Amino acid sequence: MNSTPENTPIPPTAGAPPTPSAPASLPASPADLHRQRRIFRLLHRLDLLIGLLVILAILLGASIWRTPPLIPAHDFHATATCAGQPLPPPAVYKLLGLPQRFYIRLPEIIDNRYQWFSVDMRQETVTLLPHDPATATWFNLPAIRRTDRLGLDLEFRTLAGLEWTIAFTPDRVSFTNGRLTLTLTPL
Repeated sequence: MNSTPENTPIPPTAGAPPTPSAPASLPASPADLHRQRRIFRLLHRLDLLIGLLVILAILLGASIWRTPPLIPAHDFHATATCAGQPLPPPAVYKLLGLPQRFYIRLPEIIDNRYQWFSVDMRQETVTLLPHDPATATWFNLPAIRRTDRLGLDLEFRTLAGLEWTIAFTPDRVSFTNGRLTLTLTPL
C-alpha cells in the first residue's frame, strides 16, 4: 500500500494551538513574595546564630586549654596520715581539660612545706607544689596556667632526710615519706 499525504493520519493535536505547560515564571503575589523574603531572612538569621555559636565554642575551648580551671573531683577520694595520725580528708581537684591530673590540698601545712600535691595518672608522676597552683582565674573559678611549672617531682627524692616512695596501682596511688602518707583512690 502506498501512503500518500492524503492518507496519512493526522495527529489529534496537529492543528490545535499548543497547550501551555506550567509558565516559567509567574508573577508572584505580594503575599507570596513577603513569605519568601521572611523565610529567607529567618534562614539567614539561623545561619548567623549557628556561626556565632561555633565561634563561641572555639573561643571557650581555647580559653579552657590556656587556663584550665580547677574543679572538685567528686569521683576521687584522698586520705592522709601524719606520723600515724589521720588528718582531716584532703580536698581533691582536677583540671577541666585534663581529667588525668589531680591536685590534692591538705587541710593544713605539714612540716612548713607540704600542703599541695599534684598527681598525673598518665605520666605516673607525683609532685610537690611550692604554692597554691591556682595562679589565675577562669570565670571566677581558680585556674592554673599551662605555662606554670608542675612542681618538684617526688620520685626518688629526699626532702628533710626522708625519701619519698610512690606506688601507682590500677585502683590507687600512694605516696609516702615515712612521716606523711597520702592515698588517692577512685570512688
